[in-house]
Amino acid sequence: MKKSAFILALILLISTLLVLPAFGVVDESPLNHTPYALTVKQMTVDGTHPYGSAELTFKIDNLPTTSSDPSTLTWYVNVDKKIGNADWISVENIPAATFVQNNKISSNPDTYRYEQIWIESYEWTGSTPISFRVYVMLDDIIGNRGGKSAYSNTAVLGLQGSPWALGELEEAEALGLIPESLKGIDLTRPINREEFCELAVLLYEKTTLTTATAHTPNPFTDTSNPQILKAFKLQITNGTSPTTFEPKKLITREQCAAMLFRTIKAIHPSADYSIAGIKDFPDQASITAYAVDAAKYMSRLGIIKGDANGYFMPRATTQAQIAQGYGMATREAAILMSVRSYNKIK
Repeated sequence: MKKSAFILALILLISTLLVLPAFGVVDESPLNHTPYALTVKQMTVDGTHPYGSAELTFKIDNLPTTSSDPSTLTWYVNVDKKIGNADWISVENIPAATFVQNNKISSNPDTYRYEQIWIESYEWTGSTPISFRVYVMLDDIIGNRGGKSAYSNTAVLGLQGSPWALGELEEAEALGLIPESLKGIDLTRPINREEFCELAVLLYEKTTLTTATAHTPNPFTDTSNPQILKAFKLQITNGTSPTTFEPKKLITREQCAAMLFRTIKAIHPSADYSIAGIKDFPDQASITAYAVDAAKYMSRLGIIKGDANGYFMPRATTQAQIAQGYGMATREAAILMSVRSYNKIK
């Protein structure tokens, strides 16, 4: 073979290899079948599930059930689990055709429901986070000859809070004071207006043993959440304008105190809310006027606590503080305020 012909053949061979999919699978792209919108919720402990179980719901567009080489290669749906900070472990590897037959939600296209029974020999208490993820694999007996899709989002059961807050967070969970929107997410992050409304309304309903009613008609153009409309009718919160609520806007510690104060007033409107004799905070000048009474009353009850020096830290007043997230209320802090309020006023 002439040298030029050999070089040309080599170039063609390399080009062919470069365009072949990974693991030598031709005409099948597992990356087109990526799971998404994974959610998880805890199922009730009963005789069939003595240690409880988790119900996963997720969507896979066009889940493939056959391969170009069905004699050796099969599509599988895989479920991984992670307990706390431990490593991920595989808990299920189900042929896609079987999964479609047994787990597809017929009323919701391309959506699947899967129940993962605990393999641990104990009932989950709710305190240790348990994470789940899903992916699709084209596999054979030897193992992963066809490749796999990207992982889904991670869905988490459990309280993802600071170690120092875990005791009160577990108490709040046991009392039913944590709304679904705050379960399985990072509770150390700042809380927004929508989340706090759901927390406050739940506190109101659990304490009064009544169901609040939503304000009608809805004055807001940026939310239809009934919990926000309940909080608005109870005068726990206001809009940011006559027609907007800004549900995702984060709230400060002073706003948190004011909204919780209004919640307690809605629960016990005729109680004594005097703040006479309560000393000022060292940083009281930084508290906006409308929130001063609320901050002092909540501090008096031990519901909202300042730092070791008694500073309330109501809100950021400088650009540096804004950048640091100073004075923002976290989800776990709001939950702790809620459970303390419940214990004080129930």
